[in-house]
Amino acid sequence: MRGLFAAVALSACQPPAPAIDEERLARRVADMLAERFAEDGTCRPRGQEGSGDEQDANGETPGESSNELQRQVALAAIRAEAERLSQLAERLPPSEPALPTAELAADRRASVTGDEAHRRTCIPLPGDTPALGPERASVTIVALLDPQCPFCAALYPRLLRAQRAFASDVRLALLLQPVEFHREAPRASMALREVYALQRSEGFFSFLSRVYSNPRDLSLATLVSYAEERNIDAARFREAVEDRRHATTVATSLALANSTHSRGTPAMFINGRLVPGAVHEEIIGGVVQEELARARRLRRTVPASRFEAALCVADGSTTSPTPAHPMEFPRTPDGDTQ
Repeated sequence: MRGLFAAVALSACQPPAPAIDEERLARRVADMLAERFAEDGTCRPRGQEGSGDEQDANGETPGESSNELQRQVALAAIRAEAERLSQLAERLPPSEPALPTAELAADRRASVTGDEAHRRTCIPLPGDTPALGPERASVTIVALLDPQCPFCAALYPRLLRAQRAFASDVRLALLLQPVEFHREAPRASMALREVYALQRSEGFFSFLSRVYSNPRDLSLATLVSYAEERNIDAARFREAVEDRRHATTVATSLALANSTHSRGTPAMFINGRLVPGAVHEEIIGGVVQEELARARRLRRTVPASRFEAALCVADGSTTSPTPAHPMEFPRTPDGDTQ
């Protein structure tokens, strides 16, 4: 039964589902439990409880009264758990106001080239996009992340290690994509943009590492404490977040991320090549190695003025989304891939 309740609780991380008849569902679950458990509490396959023809002195089939009792007990337990969850929901902090809607001109949206097997997505990054690595890199990783997404938290350190492992060739850029059913993601996104305004990309990525240390707690108090760790004035930081000073910037980042049609976070585009999900380092390393080899070929055949544009244009040389030969990150000068 706890598994059922856990599934209900976890559904909060999914898009809202249509309304259901809770009473009918509870009765059906109670019936299923009664069917599967005997009076002594042991699981038995159906058909082993008896032929169903015997009756007791009161004219009832053996097990009938106990099954009804189990139905009532299970139904009471479900109702009690539903009431507990309802009370917890009432104590949750109010949702953040919705982000404004950002309308992007056609030339500011992502564009796709190629067929399904060799598709690439060109993403016109704004000048204030947080990024690490050389500006004219042979490989650009554009990561779409939600601050409250646990899978993004798992992927994020792998992205940082990839950039460090290929430091002279790879640029890591990040677009914030706070999904609508993560209540605290907009607040955390605006906090991140305030850190970027004060400390640029270095501070942004460092602050995001702190956010992902516990994406379950993104309260304003927690975010302010993270800012203080970075010697950021707490009063100014709190005011910027409470006043939603960077709401338009976050909305623009969200609109650009949504224009890629990546279908959720996390996702990354490596020279326009979609790699969805919290993939392992070997996958990232394999794609980067293939893109480095492709970039070397393009440098020999494409004029320098068109090289950057050619990187994210599909040409059939590599498949999408994952590499044929996953590879480990190369060792960094200090002897590891950290």
